Amino acid sequence: RSSIHLVHRLDVPTSGCLLLAFSPEAAREGQIAMLDHNRTTKTYFAICRGNGESLRERGTILEDGDVKNSRGNYQTASTIIEGVCGSDGSPRRCCLVRAMPQTGRWHQIRQHLGRLNHPIVLETRHHPDRKENRAWKELLLSSTPNPRLCLHCHRLHIKGDINGEFLPSSGIDVRCPLPSDMQSIIQMTDWAGEARAFAPELFGTRHIDQKPLK
Repeated sequence: RSSIHLVHRLDVPTSGCLLLAFSPEAAREGQIAMLDHNRTTKTYFAICRGNGESLRERGTILEDGDVKNSRGNYQTASTIIEGVCGSDGSPRRCCLVRAMPQTGRWHQIRQHLGRLNHPIVLETRHHPDRKENRAWKELLLSSTPNPRLCLHCHRLHIKGDINGEFLPSSGIDVRCPLPSDMQSIIQMTDWAGEARAFAPELFGTRHIDQKPLK
């Protein structure tokens, strides 16, 4: 009977790709690769408050402001952020944002988006808004039993290493479509078609292109 080991973690309210290994040695090799941001790319999508116009006007940006860790100490952090689409229309003022962390700090995407005045929908810790959160929960409860933070790890890509013992030499590339709750929100917006055109794989089936980490 094989044991399962976490290679990395997601915040409790975050959905998406999660890499597991069947031995501590494979997990360790995976963890080393995950810390090398020249080898590993993680792509997240978030539904954020605000119409996102200011983000789209700036194109792809590098947000490199310091963030707090879980103990309240500041650490350097960098996130590539791109506003995809959004509007002031139904169901509420919101936008779709793509984020690719270049460092692995605690809640860094959430903190950086909050600092850019586009906190994630249902954010309760970093730049929260009780009135907005209450309105979103009331809106979503009819279709989602437990509304949550709208942040999703869509893709995890690790380049191969011919010297690796456990990771495939061809690398790892996994993608996971948006969960039903986030898809439901997007379907209610007037920019749903634009989001589908930008990233159709967000609304498809999961994609796996690698062998298990043994």
